[in-house]
Amino acid sequence: MPRAVLLSLTALLAMLLTACGGPRAVTLPVRGVSPLNPNEAKESTPVNVRVWPLAGADRFKAATVDQLWTDAKTALGAELLADPSTFTVFPGGDSDPVVEQRLEVPDSTAFLGVLAMYQRSDAVDQRTAVLSIEEAEEHGLVFSGFAVRVAKPEPAPTAAPTPAPAP
Repeated sequence: MPRAVLLSLTALLAMLLTACGGPRAVTLPVRGVSPLNPNEAKESTPVNVRVWPLAGADRFKAATVDQLWTDAKTALGAELLADPSTFTVFPGGDSDPVVEQRLEVPDSTAFLGVLAMYQRSDAVDQRTAVLSIEEAEEHGLVFSGFAVRVAKPEPAPTAAPTPAPAP
């Protein structure tokens, strides 16, 4: 193949890939607040989290925790844009710093579907949340007990400066 044709095809392929959009970085503020995922001894334990990039939210909202846990591809169907990102949330307190989870998602992502993989649930199952990309970066997620909720994790309070001693 002549070099000029090869260069033209390479340039065309690069333009097509750019037009389709590449990955997008999303920063998701996260905080784990004790009690978190308590075991039988009432001790807080870490929880693993899966986050799926979604084109729409309807199928995620209609899916059960069991469907998301065992066969998310079938449950989410065409709304699923890529494999999930996974991370672990550790127990802490309101004064602990917010952890910023950095996710790479397809540019066409409109929503994030979140499954907190708690060992069990409360009477009202709150192990899932769905949020728009804008909500994700503006608000973030708080994990506590056996629940995940969309909320702005407040920054850790800063210590007041110590006054200098009087001369």
